Amino acid sequence: MTTTLPAGTEPGPPELDGDRTHAAATEVGATASPAAVASTADATATHLPVSRAELKAARRATRAERAHTGLYLILGIALWLALGLVVVVGLQDRIVLAGWSFLGAFLVPSALVYAMAGRVRPSDSITPSDLARFMLLGGFLAFCIGGTVDATIGHFAPGPNPSTPSMVSFALSGVVEEFAKLVIVLVLARRTVKTVRNGLFLGGAVGAGFAAFETLGYVIEIPIKVGAVADGGFVKWDAFVAFDRALTSPLGHPLWAALLAAAVFAAASRHGGRYRITFGVVGAYLGVAVLHGLNDVALTLGTSMISNTLLQVVVSWMIVIVIAVPGVLVWHRLAKRTAPVSVDPHLPSR
Repeated sequence: MTTTLPAGTEPGPPELDGDRTHAAATEVGATASPAAVASTADATATHLPVSRAELKAARRATRAERAHTGLYLILGIALWLALGLVVVVGLQDRIVLAGWSFLGAFLVPSALVYAMAGRVRPSDSITPSDLARFMLLGGFLAFCIGGTVDATIGHFAPGPNPSTPSMVSFALSGVVEEFAKLVIVLVLARRTVKTVRNGLFLGGAVGAGFAAFETLGYVIEIPIKVGAVADGGFVKWDAFVAFDRALTSPLGHPLWAALLAAAVFAAASRHGGRYRITFGVVGAYLGVAVLHGLNDVALTLGTSMISNTLLQVVVSWMIVIVIAVPGVLVWHRLAKRTAPVSVDPHLPSR
């Protein structure tokens, strides 16, 4: 995913009734394979009715988790502003600049993973620490692999100047980067129970890490590119890049990686937990790769024709949102399908 160049970047899946689902999975766990356990858990979770009181309790828990995520974001933004305005600008402490840039790049992606961690249940067979590991380690490795291949393509298909990639590079970015993220997910999740829900979680975590490291790269690159380092404008462009990408981060790498991982895990769950290349997996890969590449090309072409920086930002947000709509709809359908909470009208409230 690209960022807007100045002129001259998911709530997690819906709630699970973890205790009931976990109990159902444990009941068959002694004799069934991990894939069978996961399948039984998913099936039980999807069809198990709950009372209206239990549904209300689940909704209250969801609201509490959203409040915690909101508090996380508010405190993170406050810290970022305090470091930037007071320490970096006011006190002229450039040593803190690295930490300030890191915080700006990771704040929104880490908030997304924090929100997902609040939705993890015992039946998911993964933990919040797994999400953190997939985000930091997985995101870093995927970013390094994707960046290396992107740079290699750019070397053989150069742009109009050394600092500007070619349209070929932008068009192939989805093919390269989605493959890199998928490879890392498959390696790190080789011993994880394969379910659609776990795929959404773990793929989204790797995608969030990729987005954070990519933003950090742009935070370093853009000020150098526009010559802002020499005239002391590094802080201004750091803030610009972090803000520009923060609002669209969940609609890029985390979304595409979550959908692709969910498709791969769905296929694996039907083959005893072993990875398989199916038509569904191929279709999902091509779908997210094309949408990712289209996003990068559209951003590059759309913003290159605009000279006003503010208008560039607005246009880039609109492009990202419009292209992400199909992915968001598919994600919502998958998340809703894996949600176990349904009301049985014959059960009384209590």
